[in-house]
Amino acid sequence: GSKAFSQEKYETGYYVTTKNDTIKGYILNHEWSINPTFVEFKSNLKDSVSQSLLPEKILGFGFIESQDQYVSKNLELNLYKDKIAIGESLIFKTYNNFYFLRTLVNSDAMKMYSLILNDDLKMRYFVEKANNLVELLNLEYLIENNNSTFKKENPLYLSQLKSLFADCEKYKFETASYEESSIKKNVINYCNAKTGKIYISKNLKSQKMISVFGDNSVGINTSGLSFGVGGRFILPRDMGKRFIDFDIRLLATGSLKTVLPTFEFLTGSYIGQKDLKLTFAFGAGGAKNLNLWLIPALGLDYKKILSLEI
Repeated sequence: GSKAFSQEKYETGYYVTTKNDTIKGYILNHEWSINPTFVEFKSNLKDSVSQSLLPEKILGFGFIESQDQYVSKNLELNLYKDKIAIGESLIFKTYNNFYFLRTLVNSDAMKMYSLILNDDLKMRYFVEKANNLVELLNLEYLIENNNSTFKKENPLYLSQLKSLFADCEKYKFETASYEESSIKKNVINYCNAKTGKIYISKNLKSQKMISVFGDNSVGINTSGLSFGVGGRFILPRDMGKRFIDFDIRLLATGSLKTVLPTFEFLTGSYIGQKDLKLTFAFGAGGAKNLNLWLIPALGLDYKKILSLEI
């Protein structure tokens, strides 16, 4: 289904039935540049045959690791002409069909989706509020008048967003370009103002992300052995397998008779694809009545990416 991809592989994922049941398994990820018209699902990787899932048969699907999500929506979509004569209709064709929309924001206050059709290859954005789905329109076309042609721009999405944001006095919408990052930023700011919560964006490929790691590692330094549990944060962008670590640990001196709280700052990397990963790092630390030291550290990390509102 719309197989524009650079690499394909089965990844752990799920789909949601029309009865709202979540079925876990494996989905063939084509890394779609155009929204898929169907997806291939296996309950077990050893299965020789995959199951084709159509948007009219399920409510949506997603991937566990990347947390990419798609929802199924029944839409009436217009395709628009690039050039018209004065008085001519701008609409070229109208479709009524089910589509998989990619989820960009998933908040109780408002949701945002994107869609690229194979017919015109134009990015479309949608917002959903109180179960009312609206396509944000940005119309650009040429008008022919006698022997002259001029360009017409109609950014309807600006008035649409202004109307959708009007019920929140705490958020003052000014403007936005018709780009994912700009519209998404405004939608998230509206959601934060509306709910009083901080919306944390999902880890989407090529998107900004926030990751939180539970850290349990051992560091060796000139003063003794440091060990313990700390927090590890990666923000505001995806750093791949690299991390920056600021921890509060315990330090056991060389004789192991004294244990002191320490503060440590490290940078390093992790090995493996699972949530539990082997890590190695270098950094510096300090404790009361002790000098600063350099630390090589080796340990295990449990990685979990936040995708919720707090």
